[in-house]
Parts: sequence; C-alpha cells; structure tokens
Amino acid sequence: FAIFAVLVLTLTFFGKLPLGIAGAVPLLMVIGAILGYIGDRMPIVKDYFGGGAIVILFGSASLVLFQVLPKPAIETVSYFMNRTGFLDFALATLITGSLFGTDRKTLLAACLRYVPAIIAAQIVGLIAVAAVGALIGYGWKEAILYIGLPAMGGGIAAGAIPMSKMFGEAMKQDPKTIFSTMVSAVALANAMAILGGGLMDRLGKIKPEWTGNGQLLAVKSDKKIDEDDREDSPSDVKQYGVGILVSLCVLFAGYLVMKFVPAVHAYAWMVIIAVLIKISGILPKTIEDAGFHWSQLCVKNFLGMLLAGLGIAMVDLQAVLNALSLNYVILVGTVVISSCVAASVVGQLMGFNPIESGMTVGLCSTDIGGSCALAIHSAAQWM
Repeated sequence: FAIFAVLVLTLTFFGKLPLGIAGAVPLLMVIGAILGYIGDRMPIVKDYFGGGAIVILFGSASLVLFQVLPKPAIETVSYFMNRTGFLDFALATLITGSLFGTDRKTLLAACLRYVPAIIAAQIVGLIAVAAVGALIGYGWKEAILYIGLPAMGGGIAAGAIPMSKMFGEAMKQDPKTIFSTMVSAVALANAMAILGGGLMDRLGKIKPEWTGNGQLLAVKSDKKIDEDDREDSPSDVKQYGVGILVSLCVLFAGYLVMKFVPAVHAYAWMVIIAVLIKISGILPKTIEDAGFHWSQLCVKNFLGMLLAGLGIAMVDLQAVLNALSLNYVILVGTVVISSCVAASVVGQLMGFNPIESGMTVGLCSTDIGGSCALAIHSAAQWM
C-alpha cells in the first residue's frame, strides 16, 4: 500500500493526476485509507466521535482549507463528485441495496411509525431554538428563520438557497446576506449531526438497553432482521452487474416521477419506489439480493473513498469555522440536540430503539442531505 500511495501522491503533487475517474478514484482511495487508518486508532476520537469516518470527512476537508492538496487535484475531485453523477450512482447503490436488504415486514412497520417521530423532531427543534434564541438575546424569530429552518431544511441547494430568496423578497433584504447566515447554520448543524452519530454509537455502548446496534425496531430476537438471512457475497459474480442495473433503474424511476411531480426530489421518489418494490415483492428475490450484494461490496470497498470525496468537494470547513461564535453554536446545537431527543422519545413510543430513532430521524433531519446522512451512519458504524 505504501508503494501505491507514494505513486499516487507523487503524481498528484507533480500536477500530473489524470482527469476524471482515473485520477480521482485512486487519490480518494489513498486519502480515505490513510485517514481512516489514523482515525480508527486515535484515542477519544475512535471511541466518542466515530473514528475513521469522522477523520476521513473532516481531515480531507482540512486538506482543502490549509491548501495541502494542489488546486488541480481539488478541481479533479470536485468535478468527479459533482459533475459526473458519481453521487447519484453511490446514493442509488446504497439506498436501494439497504432497502432491498431489509426484512419486508420490518420495513412496512417502520414506514408507518416514522411519521410521528419526524413531526416531533421538526416541531420540538423549532420551539427549542426559538426559546433559546429569546433567552440569549438573539431573537426568537431570527432563531427560527436564520438557524432553525435552514438547519432542518434539506441542506444548501434544496434549503438555504430557496429560503434565502423567499425571505429576502418577503422582508426586502439582500438574499446574499441572508444566505451567508443560513449557510453557516447548515454547515455547522451538519458537522454536529455527523459528530452526533459517533456519540450516539458510544451512548449505545454505555446504555445497551437503548439501542438495537443498528436495528431500528425494538424487537426481541437473536436475529439481525435487516440481514434477512442473506450471504455477504453472491454465489455468482454476475449478480454484481445485476445489482448495478437495478439500483440505477430505481433511481431513473425516481427521476421519471419527478418529471410529473417536480416538487419532490428524485432521491425521495427513489426511496419511495424502492420501499414499494420491497413491500410488494414484485421483484424476484434473486434481483433483490443482487441489489443488496452490490451495495455491500461498495460499502466495504468504497466508503472511505466516498467520504474523502465529500470532504474535499462538499464540506466547507471555513464556513463551519466562521460560525463558531458562542451564541451561534448554542443555537445550532439546540436544534440538533432537541430534534434528536424528540425523535428518540417519540420513536421509542412508536416501537423503535431510541438511539436508532434519534439518529435516523433527529440527526438526519439536520444534515445537508443524503450524502451526509451516509457520513452520520458511518460515524455510528451502522452502514
């Protein structure tokens, strides 16, 4: 590995890294492997903050902030992550595979119980940040509009950008000024949510009765219901090819539906379609298994690469650092923590394990989007 790493990094710093996938993938695999190895062995970080996943994500973002990586390498990675459709490919693989690998009855039960936990997380998060904003002199309206809503609003493209335009027009203010405030809330809440994933995993080790170790529903069983008696690898490697095709076709179906219902993003439609396919049993089990096996292969081999790419191309560490005033941190932390606690409490009432509910509903309500939900789950080591 050392020889491979030296070769890749030498080419990178000489500015000779190939463009596109041929250059981005080896560089991200090397960075992900090195930072992951370090993070999994760092005291405190490995026990409380998610270990390798956290270090890969924020370590790679630091390489950009401190200008360690050459600009051409950053541009190559950013192009690969944002312009080639790689994130679509990765999310389709991981989401479809995880849903196809879930027990049908468990999936149906979980979907019906999620709604109260989601509503509770949103309402309690906004009430809490309004109350704290009033107490510390920030203003309850400002706390809701500039921190609470963007933190829980779906990230930057789907949340902060349209919100800043709408608020700017309504209040006759410059949308750019509003956006700069909102994007800091989004970035900081996202960072806190990822760190929260690691802390939730640690809390589960301290309070094992609160967690199912990645199993959402609180059922008394020795069997991991999300594995559905599947093998870790397929009997025929051709199944990986089937898994690629079925995952992308579910994504394409999401884009097709979005053409007719554009108010809902294709990713959301993809999740809904995958759930309906799984619940209905319309696909042969061999094809479901193929999607599951392909996602497992990607999780085990390419997750570090994906996190490194997200850190370099999508985590603005400077925006997070710029937001680190005490009051601002308190308000953003209030949103993240209160949403997580509300989702845990209501989730437990709905039959979920409270830690899993707090993470998948509460923390994932305050991240930037699907890609960063992967980082939260990685930090909790529950991929």
